[in-house]
Amino acid sequence: MKFWRYLWLDQSLNLRRTELLQKMKSGKIPADLYAVVLPKDECISLEIYPAPVLRQAFYRKEDFTVVGLSDSYDGGKELGASIVAMVFQKTGKTDVNAYLDGNLDFL
Repeated sequence: MKFWRYLWLDQSLNLRRTELLQKMKSGKIPADLYAVVLPKDECISLEIYPAPVLRQAFYRKEDFTVVGLSDSYDGGKELGASIVAMVFQKTGKTDVNAYLDGNLDFL
């Protein structure tokens, strides 16, 4: 699992930004969070997973790129919508993968 250096956070997590970045540098996502990740399927813009799911053996083997964190599933949906809207505003398309492809820099 990789974490994008310029991670998007929902508003409630901005106060914990430094703490979260330190934990993620050690490869950990706090259990109470939801991760917004780039999808494996090109037909989907983003996927949302609860952190405990990503800790399971099957998911640890997968090559996920975490681009955002939220403290709730609904917050993850709102964050994902904001990311897609920002990409659309800048490119005229909703392809988050293509937009981030040249801009991915990891922790």
